[in-house]
Amino acid sequence: MHTQHNHTHHQHNHKKDFFLFILGTIFYLVGLVSSNPLIANILFVFAILLSGLHVIKEGFVETLTNTLKNRKFSPNIHLLMTLSALGAILIDYYDEAALLILIFAGAHFLEDYAKNKSKNDLVGLIKLNPTKARRLINQTDYETIDASLVNENDTLLVLKGDQVPTDGMLLSEEAILNEQNITGESMPVEKKLDDTLYASTINLGNAFKLRSTKKNNESLFYQIVELAKTAQNNHSKTASLIKRIEPIYVTTVLILSPLFFILMNQLLNHNIESSFYKTMVFLIGASPCAIAMIDIPATLSSLSNLAKQGVLVKGGMHLDNLSRIDTVVFDKTGTLSNGNIVLSDLQILEEQHKSFYLDILYSLEKKSTHPIAQAIINHLTNAKDLDLDVTIRPGFGLEATYQKHIYQVLKPSAVESIEETLKKQIATLESEGKTVFILNKDHQPVLLVGLTDTIRENACETIQYFKSNGLKTILLTGDSLLTANAIKEKLNLDESYANVLPLEKSEHIDRLIEHGHRVLMIGDGINDTVALKKATIGIAMGSSTDALLEVSDVVLTKNDLLKLTHLHKVSKRHHRIVLQNLLFSFGIVLFLTFINIFNFSDIAFTVILHEGSTILVILNGLRLLKK
Repeated sequence: MHTQHNHTHHQHNHKKDFFLFILGTIFYLVGLVSSNPLIANILFVFAILLSGLHVIKEGFVETLTNTLKNRKFSPNIHLLMTLSALGAILIDYYDEAALLILIFAGAHFLEDYAKNKSKNDLVGLIKLNPTKARRLINQTDYETIDASLVNENDTLLVLKGDQVPTDGMLLSEEAILNEQNITGESMPVEKKLDDTLYASTINLGNAFKLRSTKKNNESLFYQIVELAKTAQNNHSKTASLIKRIEPIYVTTVLILSPLFFILMNQLLNHNIESSFYKTMVFLIGASPCAIAMIDIPATLSSLSNLAKQGVLVKGGMHLDNLSRIDTVVFDKTGTLSNGNIVLSDLQILEEQHKSFYLDILYSLEKKSTHPIAQAIINHLTNAKDLDLDVTIRPGFGLEATYQKHIYQVLKPSAVESIEETLKKQIATLESEGKTVFILNKDHQPVLLVGLTDTIRENACETIQYFKSNGLKTILLTGDSLLTANAIKEKLNLDESYANVLPLEKSEHIDRLIEHGHRVLMIGDGINDTVALKKATIGIAMGSSTDALLEVSDVVLTKNDLLKLTHLHKVSKRHHRIVLQNLLFSFGIVLFLTFINIFNFSDIAFTVILHEGSTILVILNGLRLLKK
């Protein structure tokens, strides 16, 4: 409740400031048409106090607060503008003083628009987070509770039209869900017994039961919302640099102002009034209003644009890095492919023991969480679940001892000896892009498994986009060389590396970076975690694990690879617009200083051009809101 109160209070203050700004503008316009100079000046002073009250307060209060906090003089732009307006009033330029404050305040309301636009997109996302849950007390009765009170292993009832309150496992035979909040796909998705369900998805069919596997604040959707919140406060390198140098810049302008007065008065022989006037012009023209707006409106607009497209960037600094990448590395399963793996080939080498070997295979795979294991389990619906003590060897396979025999599920490359006939069968399957596994009994193959997965829609188009923009595309996969080559040829990738273990993925990334490459990697599995963390930019698919979401820099909430191209385009536009703003802002400051020295400027012209440039810089940044 306390947080909500503060938020409302902030909104109230913002509305109040804007109302005073409009009122101040009216006073200024009336002052312009007034024929009585005294009344006009009084109206201009009221315009300054009304429209610039928050500017004056921020100028003095924040400067004092930051100075005490940092234990050194830490002025801000608001102080510079307030002093400039005060100086203009002292030499009887009330209208220019009012114009300065009006345009400066107006520019900041425009900046607030960019900030609020980004925040409103986040609020829209937060509203999708489930608020209620129906927790079963017995087989028929339930209690309605706040979703935040759901614990792990609670049995929940989800009625038609309800949101799934947290991640869990389906206890009913089937369910039909809208998973658009998670995957971005609007088509209904059918779920079967024991399938994973995600918080915020909507039940389109009959009521069903689920067992919660996470609390609401640990769900995939909740994590996505938290990532979006974090992004609001993680500024780009440019914005952080500007924030650090702003007090230094303002202090420098304040120190140079009396020196400028001496230059005008003593060296260029202007009288005291003229020198003071030109000093006020210098103070206004040299202030870093536009410079302060170089990055933040552009960054917030970019983040808002991307969030609407289901791309969550964890902060502005990642936009900087994204615009400079030269290499894109893809994982295969669940990234370039859909991850909808199906068992396509099953060959028993000892037919008389077929049923037993299928039981062994099923029991081994039951202990694994890999999508491939799930595909095998889904296919072997009639197999028995034997009591096996399974050892999982990441990157190699599974192993267990049963009735004094060692059973292993391995990649062909990990099998010690394979007959020529079997090698040819394996090569045929792998050349078709299939993933092959062998069940060994005492180090001898007894069963051959072939699995297939479909390539994601738009994968080829995405890769072509990066190649046409001069970026190298690389596939890293744990699959065999033949399978990797088949995928490489099908998608026209530049390079592919096969039989890559999880730790070897990160070593590949290290080598690329050591050779001066800026690397973007995209993956979806726990085996991609270290590699994503080491990449210049790590991108996780929305269906990724908790660990992957934590270490990634960007999350694709919609499993659409074309979002990568949109992300890259926005990052390049962001970089270009920030550079334009930088050159334009400093150019205006230098231009105004130059024409002031040579008597080609006055306060009104300087105010209009300087503060007008601030508005143009903000508007240029707001262009990034467009898709």
